[in-house]
Amino acid sequence: MQTHWVGHFTHQKRLTLNIAVILVTLACMYPGISQASVNDSFTQARQLAQLSEYIAVDYVEAVRDGQVINNDEYQEMPEFSQLIVTKVSTI
Repeated sequence: MQTHWVGHFTHQKRLTLNIAVILVTLACMYPGISQASVNDSFTQARQLAQLSEYIAVDYVEAVRDGQVINNDEYQEMPEFSQLIVTKVSTI
């Protein structure tokens, strides 16, 4: 049985670090932005990292061995994941 890709990131600090690296990399792709934009982008990136951490913590409570065991917890994850994807594209 193939495990869900998020299962590889159940350790919340690793997930948070990976998301932070991705967000910082994306922010560096736009070198012509002002310091105020950088600060705002950093704040948004930090909030997205915290949301990612929240998903990671809940994932271990919602999914086991690739199967959903707590549907209520799991239902939040696609919504929050989509929010992250949407917000990352605006940073």
